Amino acid sequence: MYSRYYAQAYALLTAKSSSFSVISSATQTILNVLKEINTRTTLCTTFGVSEETPLTQTPESPATAAYGAYLIDVGRGTAGNIVVLLSCLLGYGEVGLWLMSNVWPTIHSQLSEATIAEGNQMKDYPRGRYLNVKMSLETIGACAAVDPPLKHRLRSGVTACCSGSVVRLV
Repeated sequence: MYSRYYAQAYALLTAKSSSFSVISSATQTILNVLKEINTRTTLCTTFGVSEETPLTQTPESPATAAYGAYLIDVGRGTAGNIVVLLSCLLGYGEVGLWLMSNVWPTIHSQLSEATIAEGNQMKDYPRGRYLNVKMSLETIGACAAVDPPLKHRLRSGVTACCSGSVVRLV
């Protein structure tokens, strides 16, 4: 369910952008999210969970709803949108790298070829869609160049993102 909010935040970035390269890159990110949803749906069906069952009927957790609402609310302001999306993007890339180095070598030998062939999400992590975040980082950089985050805007964004962690902005 979080993926929906992530795609919507990129849609807000796309809608507010005046640069075709930013629009193109953000749109590609949305398409990547949609592809990932299809991969997850395929994986779930291999374990007997269909789209008509818990996949779409599971109530959204309050934490997901709150963070999703935060993403969309912050997305209404360009600089805030950039900070929120950057943290998600970098975290996603780090998770992919960690899974590939620590988890994939162990579970790959335990999965049947049919499961791997039918869309196991883990096999997608070594591909460029997850590890090559360069295009999205360039989009965020281009947005920041047009609307640079001022120190006071960064401070409020970092405070919201870190929820109580001590962060010093120089």
